[in-house]
Amino acid sequence: MKNFKKYIWLVLVLTLGACSTIKSTNLVGDYALKLNPDEWNGTWVIGEETYQVNVINEDFGIMESVSIKDGKTQKYKMFATQGGDDKYINLVNADKRFSFVKFKREKNSATAWMPSKEVFKKAIESHKIAGEIDEGGNILITASGKAFSEFIKTNPELMMFELESPSIFKRVAE
Repeated sequence: MKNFKKYIWLVLVLTLGACSTIKSTNLVGDYALKLNPDEWNGTWVIGEETYQVNVINEDFGIMESVSIKDGKTQKYKMFATQGGDDKYINLVNADKRFSFVKFKREKNSATAWMPSKEVFKKAIESHKIAGEIDEGGNILITASGKAFSEFIKTNPELMMFELESPSIFKRVAE
């Protein structure tokens, strides 16, 4: 259950605001990733969290995730995209901005990597990518989706995602 929590990512961390966040005004990636509902629809778990995921538009890579926590139902809309060889999940937040993770899908699991706050902070401060950092350390990337994807593709040495600490989500039911 914890695996899908981090894959349906930042969902809890970002929506609960437990720490500083990284968001974007645009989707990360160059184009929508076509999804196979047979591979995505179902119940996913990470730790103690459970999510019901459904592809709502396979051609445009749009999914919906529903969870119940503390008796409250929460619904999230997500967009799967691709930029170069990398694939991303972009979560629509209540403020209409996007939280994102890099991901890899295999059989009945999905591995997700969170963006590195330090790397994106330095990139914004050095004007390598358009963005803002507020007094709480929250990062908002304001570059276009294409410019954002291009920045990621052309700077692989920056290690923009926390590859050493992946989150692994397991699909337990279709």
